[in-house]
Amino acid sequence: MNAKTHIFGLFVGVISFTLGCLLAGLVSLLFAYGRAPGPPPAPMQPGENIVFRPMTYVKIKRSKPSPTPKKPTKPFCRDKRILPVWKQIKRKVDKEQWKHAIEFTGIADCSKFLEAMYFDLDRDGRSEILVRASCTPYCGATGNCSFWIFKKVGQSYKEILETGDYVDIVDICD
Repeated sequence: MNAKTHIFGLFVGVISFTLGCLLAGLVSLLFAYGRAPGPPPAPMQPGENIVFRPMTYVKIKRSKPSPTPKKPTKPFCRDKRILPVWKQIKRKVDKEQWKHAIEFTGIADCSKFLEAMYFDLDRDGRSEILVRASCTPYCGATGNCSFWIFKKVGQSYKEILETGDYVDIVDICD
């Protein structure tokens, strides 16, 4: 086959496609607007909406919206790894900051914004708790999230380090 045959075939294809689209559009216009209008709609009752379709009226009863679950407004913690030091960490942010952070992120559960790992740093046979934040209110705009180390003293934990880390570099849970 030569180039003229290919060009002619392409030309015929484009013309056929264009004519088909025009014909389909004309047919749909004729069917949509060529009919006589239907009967007038019945009077609406309170709580009903009308959905308009071409020459058809359908009544739809409005259903009551499902109740939205109440969003938490205070931080909480159920993670057993973080629970021993949760009160100490929670006190580092005032109530207004918590309120704004929860509204902004929708996160109130400590396990969603804190990571914890137990590790015996000083080889005394007792594991220290390493805790790192992963979002507000303990992180800045570019990372620099808070990081703590707690040591067990008696029946409670004492904070021995508070600093910041860069969120993309350290992952203590792996």
